[in-house]
Amino acid sequence: MNLTCLKPLIITILLISAFAENIRGQMILLNEMPRALYYERTARIKDPKEWKCIGDILHSQKLGMRYEIFSGNISQNIGRVIINDSEGISEIRNATSFFLRTRVIEEFYINITLFKDWNPRARAEWLSDFNYSFGRYNWRPKTWSYGYENYAPNKYSNSGRELLQNFLQGNFFVAYNNGLFQRLMEKMHVGNANFTVAPFFRYSFQFIDASNNIRRGLGRPAMGFSARYNIWKGLYAEGAVYGYLSPRHKQPWDPDYTYGFGWFDWRPFRLSVTYGNWVINRFPWNEQQYPNYGFLDGNLRVVFNWAW
Repeated sequence: MNLTCLKPLIITILLISAFAENIRGQMILLNEMPRALYYERTARIKDPKEWKCIGDILHSQKLGMRYEIFSGNISQNIGRVIINDSEGISEIRNATSFFLRTRVIEEFYINITLFKDWNPRARAEWLSDFNYSFGRYNWRPKTWSYGYENYAPNKYSNSGRELLQNFLQGNFFVAYNNGLFQRLMEKMHVGNANFTVAPFFRYSFQFIDASNNIRRGLGRPAMGFSARYNIWKGLYAEGAVYGYLSPRHKQPWDPDYTYGFGWFDWRPFRLSVTYGNWVINRFPWNEQQYPNYGFLDGNLRVVFNWAW
């Protein structure tokens, strides 16, 4: 028998066998149970308590959703504002704020807060329509934070020149977050309570003095330290002390100390209630141009966090 004639038949049989084996293998793969990880990534999250971002609500990853790039909060701010201290004239500020945080990379962020005041009479020269900052913000113990913050009285109506002047009045800062007493807290079994202290240094290229004149010279350096005590879960208390090289570097609303407390839940789609008193507070031995300023002039906030 001539085997040469059978070669095409043998080759055809081998090809058909290989093809059938491949089909059988593919059918086995298709009949396998889908991986759990696949379902974790594609299944819609229905429990609101498990929502971590708007992408979870919409079940989407479009426009940067679920990538932890955008986050922020919407808050309602209430507090007394002194209009004329000598005559005892004051107003109640009622303002809504919109805070947006954009994560550039790791702990580097760009932040901006916009305010909408519902009581136009409750205006003080230290209040701003918006503020902004950028830099590295690290909450972990034994880490550095640094960047730029601008809480000058920025107004929506400012000209380009005025915005530039306000920028020069902002502060470049560096701070070191020290986890003080953390080990002691752990030994005492105080839950997740911890106490952190962060010495800081700030510098602005120019400032406005008590006579409302713009000063430059060597700029305005300031230093101090802030402290925060996380008491239990979201309950906290915090404060800071400031030091200035010269009294002429202080504006009437610059504080010697600040303080705050409240309940803050950093997770998205949670409500928080906080209080902060960030301006004017002076030690008894320092000059006080607003002697009637006090606790009621702080800022009470109801905050709703969100993440994109």
